[in-house]
Amino acid sequence: MGALTSVICVLIRKLCIMSPCEDEEVDSNTGLKVKEKRAISQTWKYISRNLRRESLNFLNLLLIEYPDYIEYFPNFRGMKLEEFNKTPKYIAIARSVFCALTLIVDSLDEPDELVEILHTMGRDHYKRGVPIEAFHTLPNVFDKFFTSRLGKTYTPLVKESWMKVLAVMNAVMEKGMEDTKAAKLEQQNHK
Repeated sequence: MGALTSVICVLIRKLCIMSPCEDEEVDSNTGLKVKEKRAISQTWKYISRNLRRESLNFLNLLLIEYPDYIEYFPNFRGMKLEEFNKTPKYIAIARSVFCALTLIVDSLDEPDELVEILHTMGRDHYKRGVPIEAFHTLPNVFDKFFTSRLGKTYTPLVKESWMKVLAVMNAVMEKGMEDTKAAKLEQQNHK
């Protein structure tokens, strides 16, 4: 009977049918429950089906909500959204943002990789002069984006799950920014 139970458990897991208590298990590395990771993966899979369109929708929303952020995109300073919205460079930036988010979602089960990805993103954004405060506005933008793109499927569970991921993302990126700033100061002090 024990062998049969083991086989059934394996089959159930392969079919992604989980018991309610397994759904509630918390990943000690990310703080996310199994059901939250699944909600994130499923919604991202839906959104990323049309990566180009959705990435443009997201970046446009970001710049509509926070028009001063155009200053972080040197190629578009002084231009209106309508002017650069269809340029290949802008489209490439939008797509790269969503490719990075895909990498984050795909790394939720690989915490060491996730930390390295986010730390590097923090470092890179610091070098471009983007302050961490700009990332603190992302939950608001994502909330509006998902509300408009997902409709009724943007459930409280989905929202809570994404807000948790964004909080972790911001914390690790902030650490990457702080480490880069400290290293820069250290280097300047040794000159």
